[in-house]
Amino acid sequence: MKKITLVAVAAIGMTLFASCKKDHTCTCKVTMGSSTQEVTQTFPKTSKSSAKTACESYETTVSVAGATAECSLK
Repeated sequence: MKKITLVAVAAIGMTLFASCKKDHTCTCKVTMGSSTQEVTQTFPKTSKSSAKTACESYETTVSVAGATAECSLK
């Protein structure tokens, strides 16, 4: 009985941890001068917080290059 309970708890735990990592998409409107372009980047099998951090860092990288970007995570 203890083995069955242990296996069940392990299976549930693995399912919970696996569901935390999903594919996330970062969509950005990049403006340079009078030109605007939409850029999409996918972060496969990442946590939402990691994808959000990467998406926000893209805004910073683009602004260093002289453009502006408005990004959102979906």
